[in-house]
Amino acid sequence: MAEQSGKPNPLHLLNRYRLELFHAHCSLIEQLFLRHWETHLNTRCPDPYPSTWNCILIDDRTTRQTRICILNTLLMTRLKAAVTIYTPASRYEDFTKLTEPFRRFVQIETLDEHGIVDSLGWNRYNHLLKSGAFWKTLTAKHVLIFQPDALLIQPLELDELRYDFAGAPWNKGRVTSCEFPTYDRALQRTGSNWVNQVLCQTVPDQTTNGNGGLSIRNPRVMQAICEEHSHTSPEEEAEDIFFARHLGEETYQAKLPSQDVLSRLFNESSYSDSSGFHGSWYYLDASEQARLYDKHTKHVIGMLLGLES
Repeated sequence: MAEQSGKPNPLHLLNRYRLELFHAHCSLIEQLFLRHWETHLNTRCPDPYPSTWNCILIDDRTTRQTRICILNTLLMTRLKAAVTIYTPASRYEDFTKLTEPFRRFVQIETLDEHGIVDSLGWNRYNHLLKSGAFWKTLTAKHVLIFQPDALLIQPLELDELRYDFAGAPWNKGRVTSCEFPTYDRALQRTGSNWVNQVLCQTVPDQTTNGNGGLSIRNPRVMQAICEEHSHTSPEEEAEDIFFARHLGEETYQAKLPSQDVLSRLFNESSYSDSSGFHGSWYYLDASEQARLYDKHTKHVIGMLLGLES
């Protein structure tokens, strides 16, 4: 929706609030609970054991939010998967400091060999994930891609999730409407302004699986698709849309989850009682997002109490 009469778009302002609410939730989870998990990792937890899974963060932002998401991912995968951070060489030391208390469980790799030495950004991120050379370096049989705006909210049963690709379902064509009260200069209510938002407009038709910001992948299938098709992908095409266009091709015999399984795994643009979400606060009703926050909090509490039992 275009901004009218030079005034800010109310939906943009609301989304800024929703983002800060997400950060506030994560901050409270850290202050009240994840600090105890960090202490457990640092003082009482044995060394990690080999796994066929790896959790991957590709980022250059050494923020508190990033740190919280790493800790939360280690908890919700119950240390059955290591975490590997891929970042430009210029950020290596910052990430080392950020993860120092639980460094045993985190590996940091630089992106020098992929030509990324300073900053990352959206374009370089997409180019990297559409590169067969990158996927070839990954030795895990399956990986969980996560980003700082994504959150696992209950433990994952990794042994049951050996899919070649699973991401939050897209809901192309879904329209959300948000009512904003309007006022005049005397602050008297004058009516309502309804703002509509059409979701997932760039997603190809008949494509639902799925958003890449929180996703399960098979590196070998990703590599094969990149080696065959990345040269035909437009520069501006998002990497998850690129993979979604090719996953159904018979050549790859990709193991994909059903829509029922997919909706129970992750969500973004429509509500489901999922195990995690990516950016869902931008799209969901406040009561729906609140249920996800509440579910996350209860699982964190239960897991930490379990450590003390």
